[in-house]
Amino acid sequence: MKKLWSLLLLTIVLFMFLGQSVQASMRLFVDTRETTFVDGVRHTKIVGQLEYDGVTSNQVINYMGANVLQYPDLNIAVGDNYKAHDSWGRGTIIAHAEDIQERYPNYEVIGGVNGDFYNTSITNLNGQPSGGYIRNFEVIAPGVVATRPLAGFKDDGTAVFGVPCYTGYQLLVYDEDGALKKEVAIERINNLPTANDKVTVYFDNYDTPLTSAHNKVVIKAKETKMDGVRYFGSGAFLSQTSGEMSVQDHHFVLVGTGFNDDNLITPVDYVVVQRKIGCGFEDVRFAVGVYDELVKDGVPVTYLEKGLDPAFKHPRTAIGQKADGTIFFVVVDGRNKPLGMDGVNLYELAQIMVYFEAVRAYNIDGGGSSTMAIKDGEGSFDILNTPSDGTVRAVTNGVFIVKGEHIPRPAPVGFPDMRIRLDKPANFYVDGNGDLRFDPVGNALSYMVSINGTLYASHDDSFDLNLEAGEYVIKVRALADQINYRHSEFSEEFILVVHPDDINRFINLLKEFLRRETAE
Repeated sequence: MKKLWSLLLLTIVLFMFLGQSVQASMRLFVDTRETTFVDGVRHTKIVGQLEYDGVTSNQVINYMGANVLQYPDLNIAVGDNYKAHDSWGRGTIIAHAEDIQERYPNYEVIGGVNGDFYNTSITNLNGQPSGGYIRNFEVIAPGVVATRPLAGFKDDGTAVFGVPCYTGYQLLVYDEDGALKKEVAIERINNLPTANDKVTVYFDNYDTPLTSAHNKVVIKAKETKMDGVRYFGSGAFLSQTSGEMSVQDHHFVLVGTGFNDDNLITPVDYVVVQRKIGCGFEDVRFAVGVYDELVKDGVPVTYLEKGLDPAFKHPRTAIGQKADGTIFFVVVDGRNKPLGMDGVNLYELAQIMVYFEAVRAYNIDGGGSSTMAIKDGEGSFDILNTPSDGTVRAVTNGVFIVKGEHIPRPAPVGFPDMRIRLDKPANFYVDGNGDLRFDPVGNALSYMVSINGTLYASHDDSFDLNLEAGEYVIKVRALADQINYRHSEFSEEFILVVHPDDINRFINLLKEFLRRETAE
């Protein structure tokens, strides 16, 4: 008898952990369907009944999608509220949308949904995403669970779904224009190199002084992420020494025999230390962790094992792609039967994604995290669904449809850089029309004008200042093709003081000049 109970228990456990295979058809009976468009992004809300496997349930379904493959000014981006150092952090998807708009002035967030599941501990790891996370080509997190798939997005609108692979750590060195100078393999973390041609990295969780005679390049970190197993760091050159030192808070140190004797890393460069990602994700700009594949080649997947309670009804979030390149999100409300929100299981969610013409679709973190928001007419965001917590939950990240083209990624330039740097603009003056003028620079395509730190574009060797009274620090940079020539450095500062009566004085002088010309 005991053997029988043991066999039964084993069967139940295997059933729970190995997942279920379900084959059934779905019918959706629509009571109301409302569709609106916001800047080319479609939102549809469906209220009705779903019949699946002989069971009928009440549903409220929100859809949001756009063809990012066809329209270059519509793209996918990810957002988060991670702290720069010492911890991760969480935020609502509205806060994540605001994060995107603050980081990238070229994007305007139209709408999106919650992203990955996350570490719920009360330590500094609270908010750490379970899966991988790529933000503007930087692998911020490789994922606590290496087998978790990602949904990634390239600059041409191509979506990449699947499990990435990682091959150690890499140091990426970018010049001041964001062009890759060199990639250096990182041998290990918080340990000395094993050979003269190896480079390692020490992060600020390493408390012992570095006493070796190796070169030590100190990087002032813009951002660090670590949990003792997985590491990420980005920042700029601070100093270099071969003497004894300790790793200070919010810094990391690159260590190697003779490392940087060739001035690979200079004070104007930007460096990144991250896991090297592959298996199709090498040139993905943004990516977020997902769970089960729900739809493959337009057919619902009938064997699901990674999502929360595959056979039980919960609020759910999913991301899908149509044959024409449209990326879309679906949020199904649940845990609220009085309001007709029964929720769905993963098999029903897969059927819903096919209903919306998905050729590929993946489950995203659901339950109380399931949230969809869209831009309103006043510059804020409306929550489209009814979160089961009764309020919008703070989550690790979000994935969004944005309006605005990507800033192109400069082509790698190599090291040493053999391109010719343009001369700095010189001989500044303000002409009688109030325009800034300077000597043209040979082989310059255009110019960048900095006025008190704000950058402006100029197509030629003049710029209409149109300034109010005040003092202005002006610098100009000549811009090149970045193939045979590289941008110049900024010019020496030109200080311009505009007095309150300068404009009126200029107008009066001009009137007097015209009067004399007319009289003659």
